[in-house]
Amino acid sequence: MQTNEQKRRSKSGCLTCRARRVKCDTRSGVCGNCSRLHEVCRRGNGPVQSVELTAETMSTLTKAGTVRRRTIRSCLECRNQKRKCSGGRPACNRCAYNNLQCTYTNFPARSSSSVEDTSSSIDGSSRSSHQVDIQQPNTSQPIRPNLTASEVPGNNHGTTVLVTLNADHVRHIGINSSRRTQSYPSSKAVSTHAIRVPISSPIEIQLPDKIMVRMLVERFFSEIYPSRMFGFLHKPTFIFQLDEGHESNVDEKTLLLTICALATKNNHAESPELWEIGSQWANHAQQLLMASTNSISISNLMSVILLHEHESRVGKLSTCFLLTGLAARMSQALQINLEYDFDVLCSDSTMNCTEKECRRRLMWACYLLDSMTASGVKQLQLIDESDIKIQLPCSEDNFLFERPCITETVTPGETLKFANIFNQPISPTSNMDYRAYMIRIVYIRNRVLKYVKRFMEDEDPWLPTSEFSRILSDLMAWKLSCPSDLALTPSVIFIRKEQGLLLPLFQIQILYHLCFCDIFRIVMPGLSYPKTSSIEAIQIAAPVDFIIEKQDSCYQHACDISDIFQYALYHLPEEIGDPGLAIAAHEATRIQIVYTTDIAADRVTDEKLDATVKLIEYNVMYLQAITRRIPGIAKILGAVEKLIQKSPLSIPNIGPNFASRESSPEPPGDTAPQISPEYKLHPLSNFSAMRESIREKHAPQTTRYASSSSSGSPAGPLLDISLLSSMIFTNTEDWLLANQQGVLF
Repeated sequence: MQTNEQKRRSKSGCLTCRARRVKCDTRSGVCGNCSRLHEVCRRGNGPVQSVELTAETMSTLTKAGTVRRRTIRSCLECRNQKRKCSGGRPACNRCAYNNLQCTYTNFPARSSSSVEDTSSSIDGSSRSSHQVDIQQPNTSQPIRPNLTASEVPGNNHGTTVLVTLNADHVRHIGINSSRRTQSYPSSKAVSTHAIRVPISSPIEIQLPDKIMVRMLVERFFSEIYPSRMFGFLHKPTFIFQLDEGHESNVDEKTLLLTICALATKNNHAESPELWEIGSQWANHAQQLLMASTNSISISNLMSVILLHEHESRVGKLSTCFLLTGLAARMSQALQINLEYDFDVLCSDSTMNCTEKECRRRLMWACYLLDSMTASGVKQLQLIDESDIKIQLPCSEDNFLFERPCITETVTPGETLKFANIFNQPISPTSNMDYRAYMIRIVYIRNRVLKYVKRFMEDEDPWLPTSEFSRILSDLMAWKLSCPSDLALTPSVIFIRKEQGLLLPLFQIQILYHLCFCDIFRIVMPGLSYPKTSSIEAIQIAAPVDFIIEKQDSCYQHACDISDIFQYALYHLPEEIGDPGLAIAAHEATRIQIVYTTDIAADRVTDEKLDATVKLIEYNVMYLQAITRRIPGIAKILGAVEKLIQKSPLSIPNIGPNFASRESSPEPPGDTAPQISPEYKLHPLSNFSAMRESIREKHAPQTTRYASSSSSGSPAGPLLDISLLSSMIFTNTEDWLLANQQGVLF
């Protein structure tokens, strides 16, 4: 209700402030608003007249006649990234500089009359009114020289794949981990923003908003980044670019899409919906990579490595095999197997130490990937260790704090010939952490796998000058060279767990024990190699003490692997481990069963047998736990259960049989002219499993399947479980005959 005491509005304000409808301080001369904005302070008592705006003056003047300082409408790209938009047409300054598609909506300016229309557009029934105005660039303007042909805007607007994540998905991400304590109300939906590609591309991808992306990125750096050689991203730089919205080009967006997809592949049971959404992101990232194969860059190579891990976790082994070849060829094209220049300490280099270290770590990741795929088969190996002329990765502290340093090469005690180590305050080994020692043990294991496939061409293994003795000596030297913070002691386990680095410690130790398990197979008849005349010759010619010692050592290293799985079940119940370690549980189980029931049955006591049963139970529990998180491991778990059920041992907590295709391998003859590589590889290796999914197979393999299919056996899963389980007994006595004789390889 109005009263006489109500304060009347002052009429002494300037006309400029009245036109702008802001309060004027009525200061004499020039008011504060006009002084701050450098506007003409008009005075007088006349009516305020608005300026008639035309199409030419609308972008520069307001209705009050002042200079327009805000754009009428921001483009979608700047609005999604929350960046200032110049509002230029056909493209704003930011989109023109970054070669982005500049898109404007046809929504009118927000006003009281348009609020209702805008709110009603949320409903799906009125979604047709959301017309998108895609501004085509002026053909008279020159295109930037670095714009590739695939990035030139065209008329194909493509389709939009919209994936909306709500707060339930947010809560599913790492909420069980003590390192992540953020929570969000369930009623709040998480909005999405688009990762846009050039309009010539048929894909337009929707990622979650910044909160969700940041959580996925943090999950990647906490759970995936430390394992194996995925630490090729400099986290401070990456997070800074992510917060600033600098992921402007297609390569960087593909990398971000891949990281978010891989971060969803750590626990299927926790959020199956998020798992499937991540698979869609990975498919889009693959399409982006295939559309830009002519653009070979560091970012694309990083995306290939991470996509390989994603596809491995979802069980797409054929894609993994092809991505391995793509990664190897891209590394060769980029020449990251060589140092960028001779200035290792970056005192006068055109590239900083962080970028150089990223290149080194990326090259070592390609090497580990290629070694894992080849498994010692020369035909499948694309990266030779002798061609890698770079130093090992530096410590994580030096990497994060961008401190240049010198480390050793893969050969212990050696540094780069052009690296000046004399003026360094500390030794090169002090600049290395667990990643360097992981590369060295993988290098030794690669030698082991090559040796066991051609050991009959070497000297007798019990001779001190044989390759067998040299490998064992190198393994012991590696063990002695490891720093104390890589030992499996209670204090180290506690510290590594606090640091979030317990899983890499388990990975390194398991790789070390696997080397012994692999090389000692040549004295373990019935394990992996057939009882041919050559194997029997070793059993006859070798000293008895040598045979017994190596068999006992093989069994002991298998038990050590089971102990590590017991540690993992106790210390990492929520992050049970790396899916790549599942094969180690399978191998440890095979060795323990063969040793206690066949090879050393006469010298195994009841106490030792009971302890073995307990260790095998740990192997099964580990596989069951990791299968709940990554369903693709189920076939390895099924193979282990099949092995146990075929053996005379009684192991508790063994689930039902997995359906398997009954078939038996066709033993190749001693004089076979051609041998397919899968006859040299483990049936559970990636290459063998990949070959199972291919219809067109090598001739001997095709004959084997033809004989099995003619018997009327139904088609089953890709893995031949009966082939695997028979390796303990006699059905695969000729499975690796070609491997023994070195045919072709």
